[in-house]
Amino acid sequence: MDRTLPSLNKAASQVEYVDYDSPVWALQSTPNTFTISPLKNVKFQKSLIIDKNSVKIQEHDVVVRQDADWTLEIQGFLGIINILGLEHLMVITGKEEICRIKHRFQIYKDEPTSIYELQDIDIIPFYGVNNNHLENSLKSIREGIKRYMEAGFYFSYNFDLTLSAQKRDKLYFLSDGQDLKSFDPLSQQDYRYVWNYNLNKQMRTQHISQYWTIPIIQGFVGQSEINDIELILLSRRRWIGGGSKNHCRGLDEEGNTACSVETEQLIFYKVQKDKTVRFFTTSYVQLRATAPLFWQQLTGKPNMMRSVESTLEIFTKHVMKVCEDYEVDKFLALNLQSQSQAFEDELTQHYKKIIDETAPTISKQGKKIDYDHFDYAHHCKKNTSVLDTYINDMLKNKYLDSIDCYTEKHSIYYENDQIVRESRSILKLQKGLVRTNCLDCSDKSNVVQMKLCYVSIIPYLKQTDPKIEQVFTTLWQLNGEYLSKQYTGQSPQLNQILSRDHLMILLNIGNMGPRRMLRQNLSDEYRQECFLIFQGSHELCNTIPSTFIESTIIKEIKSYTEEQKVVLHITTINCAGRLPSSYKELIPIFKPQIDGVFPDIMVIGLQEIVKLNAFGIFKGKNKTRMNEWEQLLRSAIEVASNTKDPMERYVWVIAKSMVGCFIGLFVKRKLLEHNRIKDLMATKIKTGLGGSAGNKGAVIVRFKLDDTNMMFLNCHLMSGKGKGSKRTDEINFIFDNAFKTESKSRRLGFEHHDMVFLFGDLNYRIAATNDLVRPAVKKLDYRFLKANDELMQAFELYRHSKDMQYRFYRDFIEGNIDFPPTYKFDKKSNEYDSSKKQRVPAWCDRILWKRNSKVNQQILKSIQDILFSDHRPVFAQFEIYSSKINHEKVEQVEEQLFENTRFQSLYVFGKQKSMPIPQVDVNDTQLTKEQADDQNPIDMSQPEVNLDKSLSKNSKSEPEKQYDQIVIEKADNLVPLIEENDDDDDAEESPQQQEKKVQQVENPKGDVDDDHSGESGESNDDDSQNKGTADSNNVDQIKQEQIQNEEQKQQ
Repeated sequence: MDRTLPSLNKAASQVEYVDYDSPVWALQSTPNTFTISPLKNVKFQKSLIIDKNSVKIQEHDVVVRQDADWTLEIQGFLGIINILGLEHLMVITGKEEICRIKHRFQIYKDEPTSIYELQDIDIIPFYGVNNNHLENSLKSIREGIKRYMEAGFYFSYNFDLTLSAQKRDKLYFLSDGQDLKSFDPLSQQDYRYVWNYNLNKQMRTQHISQYWTIPIIQGFVGQSEINDIELILLSRRRWIGGGSKNHCRGLDEEGNTACSVETEQLIFYKVQKDKTVRFFTTSYVQLRATAPLFWQQLTGKPNMMRSVESTLEIFTKHVMKVCEDYEVDKFLALNLQSQSQAFEDELTQHYKKIIDETAPTISKQGKKIDYDHFDYAHHCKKNTSVLDTYINDMLKNKYLDSIDCYTEKHSIYYENDQIVRESRSILKLQKGLVRTNCLDCSDKSNVVQMKLCYVSIIPYLKQTDPKIEQVFTTLWQLNGEYLSKQYTGQSPQLNQILSRDHLMILLNIGNMGPRRMLRQNLSDEYRQECFLIFQGSHELCNTIPSTFIESTIIKEIKSYTEEQKVVLHITTINCAGRLPSSYKELIPIFKPQIDGVFPDIMVIGLQEIVKLNAFGIFKGKNKTRMNEWEQLLRSAIEVASNTKDPMERYVWVIAKSMVGCFIGLFVKRKLLEHNRIKDLMATKIKTGLGGSAGNKGAVIVRFKLDDTNMMFLNCHLMSGKGKGSKRTDEINFIFDNAFKTESKSRRLGFEHHDMVFLFGDLNYRIAATNDLVRPAVKKLDYRFLKANDELMQAFELYRHSKDMQYRFYRDFIEGNIDFPPTYKFDKKSNEYDSSKKQRVPAWCDRILWKRNSKVNQQILKSIQDILFSDHRPVFAQFEIYSSKINHEKVEQVEEQLFENTRFQSLYVFGKQKSMPIPQVDVNDTQLTKEQADDQNPIDMSQPEVNLDKSLSKNSKSEPEKQYDQIVIEKADNLVPLIEENDDDDDAEESPQQQEKKVQQVENPKGDVDDDHSGESGESNDDDSQNKGTADSNNVDQIKQEQIQNEEQKQQ
């Protein structure tokens, strides 16, 4: 890499004016350190030294490195990003000015502050690697992040883009006697909008001054000035919940919502009268975000992830956050979702329900939500006239007039062309907020927000120039296209808008940014991968401890962890397509088993809730039956628990179904109240007909209990004797594919869970004849039955196998069975199968768990008196111990480790104060006399070797060695980042395909042992996946383009 910079040892010229909006730093690299030093136009004259081995960081007086391997001129430091366990510096190397904004902390009154769009970044590894495959993979990831950040990111050196005008007015003020040149205009930034916040964890941990890193936002900035009126539209997306459309929906456990965007319309206008000039600033802020419920849309149709009753506390937290953020007692929730779309209507009903159910709690805290629903798709099919009427006739009088806008007046009084006096006053405050949502928070939300803004802010526009309205509309249209592109990957109208030359000439949105945004064609999966890596939450970023500090904490994590005892109950029932006569029939399952103690968590797995014949699979609807089972289970558990303590009552949290397979989760409300259940997800895996049909397979729920990852797999496996090897293949297929889509970027796979419970109708049989089995059952000769049980035989055979194919038999265990076989009984009878087939009794219904010293099974039982099915229910109770990490303690220890290591390794600075100090040598630098006096650079040319040795003296990590040894095994798994075409494995089937599967079901090949268990497919499955958009530009093309750009710059 050719990185050159003019010499740093020329005397600085002293001039009064310094362009602080164009600072430049020198980044210099030696074998063991990076050094960032000011070159020109930099307020704070310090150097930053980063040790490459330990990532120890320290500020110092300006340092000049004469022996650097290379020097690069940079326009800002963004932070340290970890990719595959290897740290990289991320720096700004190119920017484009969008506009200049007036504010009261301008250093020069006639020089507004610049807002820039990020144009080019460089991602510089701390070390090289000696493996070409790894190097290529790293290069691909770095190029991917650069492409992701090539448009729609903005920053300013001297203006806080993360706060609205009203918030800035409250949070920023000068201390008595403080000079604007020493004032930090970014000290109060809202970290939720700072997209490089997570890149600066090491900086915060080591108490490095915040001014070293330039905060960037993602969103949109556009400006236009007509006559004396200036419009600036600014949208800022939160990085919390800021991923791509299909991966980021609804609420999280902290009350944050996906695609949360704050949009601020700013209007500046000047009024001059005689010797007085008055500048007015008006600001109007709105919020858009997805519906604040738990839902997701990883593939195909969206679906609810948690029930309303299990979301009450978190929804309340969300409402409190909105009110706190905007300092309001109430806000308007405007829902634009369609009633004609099934899921949108379901989401709307749940939204209204949760607002009603939380209203009393929210009211007690002095807050309120005003809710209104406008079906945009229905009313605005052809035009927006109905919307205009709705806003002007209803919303304006009822809500908007009371919300108002923030307005500030700044008066300057002149005498003989000299300022003699200034005054500033706040005329109005914005006293409310409109929170808008549609399904994607894109086009519909943008149109409505534009019209709400226009109605609210039009009184402040003091002229009738028709261009004002045209410019206003165009800015909002561009805003919508940018935000849509960032969230959904689509901006269908952008090209058309950019082609309006007569209007675009009046706008300032940048030259390169719109073109890059237009050509950026990244799939949803690709953007999500880049987002997670950029935020440091991708599996590729945190797999390997990259520093001695992190590895030390991981080794000692047990000392920072507390164990919490939890009682868990699991039930499995094969329903044979039938329902119990009443919920009372199920009550015995949920009665307390030990000392009257009720479990904290209940997991219920059902199989065959509908009959598994061709009609039931392809034409039957399991949603109705699922709702029936939900009511039965609710009633049975409520009666069985019979408690008046609201914290001890059970809450229905989540359910997932696949044809006849169903899993449901109940937890005590106290666990939800203390936010102990997090990261809840559900999925399904089909194994019928080679993975294409859902009559066999698994429905799976996973969540984090405190800091323990838990997975529950309700399985229905292949039926028939002698099918053990095929059932093994099915289990391995389920393990390998559980949360596979999500696991591309997160540790959600089977192997990343601390506790795993597998249960259901596993269909393992007793390998003996009726003549031997039935008498043994009557005699309760369980020893004989167990010796011939196919599952127990497999456990015995493969218990010590190292083959991954047999990991289930090696890693899972089962409690002692001391009850009769649970299959197959005559209808409503305790007699085993008396039909012509005379099936051999078997323990088909099992409950197993992955070996873990913190899991202790207390009970394993079957209830023989529940007769509605030809199976008998089996349930188990466990005492488990979840881990709860004291994260505050970990941060304190991490801070102390850095502090100790830093003092040991950087002592050299204290010994070099007597070094000769050369003259300041900064090329093209414009410094004031005061700055030149403060700079005093230290020449590090002679003691560089000693410095680097001392820096790395206590660094106990060996990055290259550790990196090559561990990461080389993962090199082949890096493909998901650069793959942009994920084919739909769950797409809707054609009628011909369905007919073919029906024929297979009606004429199956091979023996079928179960009369209500066919190998068939599922047509009404509600998961279908959209294909990602392919990106035609590859890394080589990007490199070529960069080379051409460099050549043009040189020319």
